[in-house]
Amino acid sequence: MAVGVGRKSPVYDSHAGDSREAFVYDPSSTKGFSCQARSLVQARKGYTCCECRAEIQKDDGHELFSFNFKGRWYRFRTCLACAAVRQDYFVAHGRVWAFTNLWNDMIELLCRPGDPTDWLEP
Repeated sequence: MAVGVGRKSPVYDSHAGDSREAFVYDPSSTKGFSCQARSLVQARKGYTCCECRAEIQKDDGHELFSFNFKGRWYRFRTCLACAAVRQDYFVAHGRVWAFTNLWNDMIELLCRPGDPTDWLEP
C-alpha cells in the first residue's frame, strides 16, 4: 500500500496471517492516530473475519477498518454479523474495544457482576 508520495509503509493486515494480537481501539482518543477510515466494501477475493474467523466469500459485503497508528498502517476486515455486534454493543455506547477480541469482550461485558443491563446506558 503506497502512503504519501513515493513511500511505502508496512501494513498490518489481519487477513495476511499477521499475529492475532488484539489491537485496542479507543474511539474517544485520537492520540497516535493520523488517519482512519471505516467503510463497507465488497470482497474482491476471499478473506477471513478478524473477529469470528469465518470466511468472507468473494463478492460478500464486509466492514474494512483501516488506520495509521504511530506510523504503521493497520487493516481489519470484519464480517457483517460481527460488525453489527460491535456497532450495537461498543460503538453506539462509546466503549473501547479490541480488534480480534470482540467475542471475549462480549463475554466479559455480559458476565460482569451486578445488574446485567447496567452497561446499556453510557
